[in-house]
Amino acid sequence: LFLLLFSLWLNNLRGNPLLDSLAQSGNTKAQFYFAQLYYNDSSTKQKEALYWIKKMGLKGNALACQYTGRAYWKGLGTSKNSLKAKDWFLKAYAMGDPDSLSFLGKVMEEDQKLLEAVAAYEIAYQKYKSKEAGYRLKEIKSNLPTISEDTIAEKISILRQKVSEINDSSLKSKQRDKIKSADRIVLEDGSTYQGKILDGKPHGFGKKLTYDGQLYIGDFHQGNESGYGTLFSKKGMISYQGLWNAGSPQP
Repeated sequence: LFLLLFSLWLNNLRGNPLLDSLAQSGNTKAQFYFAQLYYNDSSTKQKEALYWIKKMGLKGNALACQYTGRAYWKGLGTSKNSLKAKDWFLKAYAMGDPDSLSFLGKVMEEDQKLLEAVAAYEIAYQKYKSKEAGYRLKEIKSNLPTISEDTIAEKISILRQKVSEINDSSLKSKQRDKIKSADRIVLEDGSTYQGKILDGKPHGFGKKLTYDGQLYIGDFHQGNESGYGTLFSKKGMISYQGLWNAGSPQP
């Protein structure tokens, strides 16, 4: 009942300008809601949802990392990719989501990586008392009677090392972050830009006013419109809203 009421509440927010504004300005919670609005719609809407969820995940949101892993695992908004699914589940666990260990174990099982699955389930069961992980652990061990505790311990050590490397990488990434905010800059084509910049180019969230009066509000990557954004005509009407790549709309 709660999920039904929650879904109805979210649907009532569809098109809410405040929500859209919060999502585009980088508010993590709004991005999550924004993704939920689109997640069960058309394939285009699913791609948009995955874009927002991944964006949250890249900012360190553990639940968003889990959702991204599940998207790659089940092929939601993208093609199935077990390698990417496992990477995102690992990242989710490293960011603080223990449930991702069970998802990681399931993907490992499907890939016939049973020892690696045991390692994931073992941590989930011993550290977080996951009943599901405990059940899968018992099932696998019954089919692998010769598995030794030393082998399991080795796989657990490898898994923990990967998690440690993810945490180290995240810390270094934050330290390398050189993105700055700009008051206003003039681009080579005469357009004016205000927002995030990297190496003198629009990079991140910003606003671009073209010489002929069109306004783009959204994400940029290395100077071009890339990510999610909205293009307004010089009369203020929405010309296009959705995903962009290398300066062009992606309908």
